[in-house]
Amino acid sequence: MMLAKRFIYNRSKRWLSLLFFLYALSFISIMFSSSAFAEFPTAKSDTSQQVTEPKQTAKEKNKQSNSEPKFHELLPQAFRWTGAGAWQPPKGEWYLGLSESYWAPFSWLSLHTWTTPWVIGAANLGLRLPLWTSKQWSLGFSSHLMYLDLSKLGEDSQSQQSSSQAIRISPISLYGAYQLSPKWLLGTELKSTIVSGSTRANQDQSFNGVAATSNSHFRLQLAYALGEKWSLWWVWSRLNQQSTSANAYSKVTLQNGGSLEVYGVLDSDIINFRGATANTLKLLFRGDTFTGMLGVAFGAPGIYYLGTVVEKIKLLPLLEFGWRF
Repeated sequence: MMLAKRFIYNRSKRWLSLLFFLYALSFISIMFSSSAFAEFPTAKSDTSQQVTEPKQTAKEKNKQSNSEPKFHELLPQAFRWTGAGAWQPPKGEWYLGLSESYWAPFSWLSLHTWTTPWVIGAANLGLRLPLWTSKQWSLGFSSHLMYLDLSKLGEDSQSQQSSSQAIRISPISLYGAYQLSPKWLLGTELKSTIVSGSTRANQDQSFNGVAATSNSHFRLQLAYALGEKWSLWWVWSRLNQQSTSANAYSKVTLQNGGSLEVYGVLDSDIINFRGATANTLKLLFRGDTFTGMLGVAFGAPGIYYLGTVVEKIKLLPLLEFGWRF
């Protein structure tokens, strides 16, 4: 048990460090090259008349900078979707959808839940935080946690008391977006997911086991606004890493009254499709209250929620719709 926990900790720590390093590097490059990017068209200043303005204090400049509209307010309506890109919903907005629902209690924080897993009793909750924004740039972070007790599915109460099995899914993401023009949006995402399962014999504590698989993905997204409310999305994704580990403990009582304890540990990358890629096309409609998306993924797409890649899946249809309040 301790070995599996150590494996999960080491894997998550390594990939989390890599994610933050890459996005810190992106942030530094953005800051140093911001002067090279052209801003959106603004009114031309009249140089014939020069007016001396009073100098502003640092506090006044800060206040003025914070009051200026940022990425999330300036982004065209056709791109405003949390399912792709780095858009953050405004304060007070509710969304109830087929695969995801959210509520934004603050402009800098939104709480999300995967809607469909609740049908089988999988409790889950996540959050999204914008880390840095400007007029054209946005960087953000998201994290999610899902828990499902398998022993409560289709078994009687006596079986539930004798054993328990549970699955935990915990993805984390760092994402960014840059609005190339009013018609084009470019986005990236680094996502790492850990899926762990455990089983335990409660009656005599004779068997305990835990297994975990971890994976990480890189996604590149390009969107084009077909109109005020319609947009077309192309997403390219690559599986960077996928590995599996497990350990088990079993205690057997012998006929002579003694006992035999057996420990087993497995760390393998046999079920590993590292380097597998997938392409996804999505058509998004965002109305005044209704949001709908139709899409198809082909190649080796990651399974939704889990992030793992299954070789047999070559074509995966996508559907999402919901309403905002």
